[in-house]
Order: sequence, then C-alpha cells, then structure tokens
Amino acid sequence: MITFLERIVWTFAKPERRILTVYGCPLPRSDKKRKAIIIITSGIILPIYRRLCDDAAPLIKQTVKDSLNAKTVGDLYAGDIEHRGVEYYFDKAFKLGKKVV
Repeated sequence: MITFLERIVWTFAKPERRILTVYGCPLPRSDKKRKAIIIITSGIILPIYRRLCDDAAPLIKQTVKDSLNAKTVGDLYAGDIEHRGVEYYFDKAFKLGKKVV
C-alpha cells in the first residue's frame, strides 16, 4: 500500500508543502477541484469482513483529500476475487466511474 500511495502522490502532487517542521510534503499540482473514487481489491477476504480488514480506504481518502485536492465520491471493496472473479464487480465499478465524470 505504501508503494501505491507514493506513486499517486508523486504523479499528481509535488513535494513542496510544509507541515509544521516537515518539508517536502505533497502539494497538489493545481488548484482545480477534482473527484475521485477508491477501488480496493482483496484476493481472499470476503466483503462481509470489510469492517475488520479494510484499513486502507480511510487512509487513501485522506491522502486524496489532502494531497490531491480531490473529493472522494465513492468507494468499492472488491473482496474474494479468487473465488468470485473480477467480472462480479464490473457493473459496480462502471457505476462508480460515472460519478467521476
């Protein structure tokens, strides 16, 4: 997850912000308001266990808000992909994608 967060921050932000005494924090590249959706996948964890296992969504929401100047308009937890397959989530992901446009 840390690698993913580093990738989105360095792609969409620049390291010029200062928070207290810490320099090099992500700063959005523009003031443009953006929308974002979050899709989290899990290979074997069932969606009913999301509350117990999903620590990433709140962290990603806060990163998107602070670093990328974006509002999260929806999220999807795609669980148990090994048994269900990704096709099970295509319609839900497509509906989320429409919210961004």
